[in-house]
Amino acid sequence: MSTTDNPAERLAAIAARLRHHAEQAEAEIAAANDIVRNLGGTGLVRGHVVLGRCFERPYVVEQHCTDSGQVIQAALLVPEGFGVCYWDTEEFCALHESFGGLEPEARARFQPFDSCTDEEKTFLRPFVEEMLDDLHDVALAAAARLEPGPSVSLEEYFRDEGNDEAPAT
Repeated sequence: MSTTDNPAERLAAIAARLRHHAEQAEAEIAAANDIVRNLGGTGLVRGHVVLGRCFERPYVVEQHCTDSGQVIQAALLVPEGFGVCYWDTEEFCALHESFGGLEPEARARFQPFDSCTDEEKTFLRPFVEEMLDDLHDVALAAAARLEPGPSVSLEEYFRDEGNDEAPAT
């Protein structure tokens, strides 16, 4: 809670808190992006897309947008790193329900982390570990194809994950 009744001071405190969280995100995500770029350089999972959580905001009328609204989605692209994808709300729903899903369109909608607003940087921060875990699983399955022994497809790896009789990877 705020210790002041002055609205300007309360707003300044909110802005300072948002900037502080964005700076923390910058430090954490810069290190993660280096790892993603290095992994991308190996060619192992180059071109892979991990899409995360979303938030919606209305379009700003002054910007002459007449569409339904905008969805901002956490994104991790290899080798680009973290950022967000911008979607029109109706288009997001249609693509989400389509056979191909959102991933094929993600690169065209991607905004890299360095170009994100403080709001978007702060939004991304809690999902970094979860999205890196997803990328780790894909990289592990891809690396298993390079090792001697029986080949395991991505579908088989994820189907059998957690099963005691799963093929060794």
